[in-house]
Amino acid sequence: MYGLHFHIQPPAVEPDPHRMDIACFIGYVARRPGPVPAAVRRFLEQGGWTRRVNPAAIDALLQVPVPVDTWQGFESVFDWRARSAVTVGGSVDSALGAAVRTFFDQGGRKCYVVRVGDPWPADERMTNGVRQERLAQLFPRQPGVPGPGFGERDHLQGLDLLRGLPACAMVLLPDLPDLAADLPPVPEPVAEPEPVAEDFVACANGERPAPPRNAAAALTPPRCDEAGYERWCAAVREVGRFLTNYRRDVQFVASLPLPATRSRAARDVVEFLVDHDFGAGRFGLGPADPSRRPHPATELSCASAFVQLAYPWLRLPGAEQLPGGLHPPEGLLAGILAGNAMSRAAYASAAMTRVPEVWSIEPALPRDPARLDPPALEESPDQAALRWSARLSLFGPTPAGFRLLSDVTTSLDPSYRPACVNRLVSVIVRAARRVGEEFAFEPSGERLWARIRGRIGALLTALWEQGALAGANPDAAFEVRCDRSTMTQADLDAGRAVCRVSFSAAAPVERIDVWLALSEEGAVQLARTAAAAAQA
Repeated sequence: MYGLHFHIQPPAVEPDPHRMDIACFIGYVARRPGPVPAAVRRFLEQGGWTRRVNPAAIDALLQVPVPVDTWQGFESVFDWRARSAVTVGGSVDSALGAAVRTFFDQGGRKCYVVRVGDPWPADERMTNGVRQERLAQLFPRQPGVPGPGFGERDHLQGLDLLRGLPACAMVLLPDLPDLAADLPPVPEPVAEPEPVAEDFVACANGERPAPPRNAAAALTPPRCDEAGYERWCAAVREVGRFLTNYRRDVQFVASLPLPATRSRAARDVVEFLVDHDFGAGRFGLGPADPSRRPHPATELSCASAFVQLAYPWLRLPGAEQLPGGLHPPEGLLAGILAGNAMSRAAYASAAMTRVPEVWSIEPALPRDPARLDPPALEESPDQAALRWSARLSLFGPTPAGFRLLSDVTTSLDPSYRPACVNRLVSVIVRAARRVGEEFAFEPSGERLWARIRGRIGALLTALWEQGALAGANPDAAFEVRCDRSTMTQADLDAGRAVCRVSFSAAAPVERIDVWLALSEEGAVQLARTAAAAAQA
């Protein structure tokens, strides 16, 4: 006996619901053999997940959220490097594992990982049927259909699990580029060297043996042509619709896939995307709908305030075991946003954050500075739409090294294009949800409305004091209304309280109106924006 070893099991503590740095990774990764860690099982039991998922899925950690606080904790549970490459022999890193690693490297402190299955071979020829089946594991079984409540469902999968993870502020689906892309050229198998007869040779004078062959270097990263971008955009729109219906306080962070060589997208991927509105069908596998084609150069086919696209792809330490040695940028961006939320604030822009780990990007950014600078006020919507910095969260070189050049969403509304503004709205929505939970059982009336105005007003005053809102004083920075002018008779009859919040974000945007609806069950949702109110 060599001594006693004490293993302290950390308690399963529910994170603060106001945190804006927690991400959820959903995708394909292998599970390491062994029992479910005690802390993970305790979390699943306390969260009621063991009652909603069959025991075999719990043991396999399949379609359940696994809390992860460190990179070492992720590695101890998931075998993220067990993705085979059959034609070249060996294995490559999984996209989900690579995204989680860069998330923690850039300042992320907590995330949830939802494993939907084992990764397929990196060089597998994928049919449309297999592709659609794998995509379906990432999405709810009945998308867009308001079915039973979360606690009443027997089986949950993919994005649906976000409805039971209120602490998450970001969601990532790292396998989307692989699922949408066309199969890269299959490399030729390496022939085994012929045996050499033994013979005496002189000493090698300290020469090192050649390093083992890297299977990832023989593969190419996933690339999309027009059909591939159609599939990818359809999946991104599906995520945007889900967040619109159920989780308006969550941001979808995704990597824009690389364009196929010598394709139209390779010349200018942003111009290509804004000039196309891709087809019908749940995953874009059906024919295009010509009636939905937008005016040229004015609409991004997957535009949404809830979508943030990272580009271009990166070369950095640890990417050697990814196909082509290129790292998707979404995990890096999510880590930067998480670190920015903890060190500064979620409503502070993360643009110009330095990323010293990056040593090159692919493809190169446009040489024309006008395509990378923020849109000018006098520009037309057609001109502004083609600016890369107005559509994508870009990584690029500067005299001080590689930095995040822009922190934007794909929203068509200029007010919601800065991602920090949408995160500010998420902060307000999360705080309002807590107010709704506190006042859920109070009757709707003047007394309740006054208390709602007081609580929301106190929050906005604190945000103004911290510099999140613009204005010489709180009266100039925001306005909170919750009275008969914000509610119809139907709202009053249904016990629904509607609070109108108008504020000026500390960013070069116009004043923003947000309508928060408190239902009789205590649920708070973002009812509509100023643009939607104007159309009503």
